[in-house]
Amino acid sequence: MFFRKKKLSEVEFSKKFITALQKRVKGITVVSIEGLDIRTKFSDSEEQGHFMDNAYAEYLREPNRLKEIIKNYAEASEELYLPDEPIDINNIIPIIKDQRFVQGLSDIYSDVEKHPIYIKYNSSLYIFFAEDSPKTINYLSSTDVSGLNLTLETLKDISFQNLSEYGFKITKNNNIYIITAGGYYESSLILLNIWNKETFPVEGELVIGIPSRDVVLVTGSRDSEGLHEVYDIVKNINDTGDHLVADKLFEYKNGEFEVFQL
Repeated sequence: MFFRKKKLSEVEFSKKFITALQKRVKGITVVSIEGLDIRTKFSDSEEQGHFMDNAYAEYLREPNRLKEIIKNYAEASEELYLPDEPIDINNIIPIIKDQRFVQGLSDIYSDVEKHPIYIKYNSSLYIFFAEDSPKTINYLSSTDVSGLNLTLETLKDISFQNLSEYGFKITKNNNIYIITAGGYYESSLILLNIWNKETFPVEGELVIGIPSRDVVLVTGSRDSEGLHEVYDIVKNINDTGDHLVADKLFEYKNGEFEVFQL
């Protein structure tokens, strides 16, 4: 008789992550573990927060990848405890997030000086700025930006230019177009000048879904089947996925995307 292995609870998963991180960074102490919210202390520095929602969502979807997921997140988190390196403006990328992420920031960043800086894109989406490193993505704060001697407008221009140098691929599946670009910055592509009917010959206006960072789905405002397919995918990813971006569809109007009204 075969028994299905019981999945780890949130706390059990968090404890496994901390064990892996403590092996990589000696001297970390655990302040608290509340579900997927972990607080640690290292040396004389202030408390550090680790929020394992995305990691746990990956694990629930693919429990056989537990060791790999824990290892990946421990490696990325290790950089938080290393001495600060100068920010390379050539690695600054714009990141798209929605209101849910903005609302959760106060729980993550108690120090206002370290609070990630952002600008509003539309009624639902915001643009953050982050330095892309080999293991992790470091969101920039207002202190970081002032230290670089950049205005927000200049920072935006630099990040957009850096993003434009990332390659991407467009494929078509049934009634929708799918954009892939390496798995991290697909949703940020809404900021580039690529949105036209020549590239995406859809019925009606361009309508997109960006449910997670690595998923961009494109269809037309007059394509009923395409709209329903994109809507269903966006809903399913928001219900079960990780690294979520938006739970709405967006229509391209006057050079930028607005919330699409079904």
